[in-house]
Amino acid sequence: MPSHFQVYLGNLNRVRLSEMIDFYAMQARIDRAKPSLVFQPLTGRCYSYDGIAAPQPSMNGTNG
Repeated sequence: MPSHFQVYLGNLNRVRLSEMIDFYAMQARIDRAKPSLVFQPLTGRCYSYDGIAAPQPSMNGTNG
């Protein structure tokens, strides 16, 4: 295998790894943020949605 192709594959694997790390880091931030979107952090009570429809969960379990 030519050396330039090995370098290309190494760079491609680094990009894939960094994208995978970014994806899981973003998922962790989203999962941590979900409760604050439902409950008011100071009182622990649910937010009231006066005049707007309450957010409905999507099929994949996220609201986004």
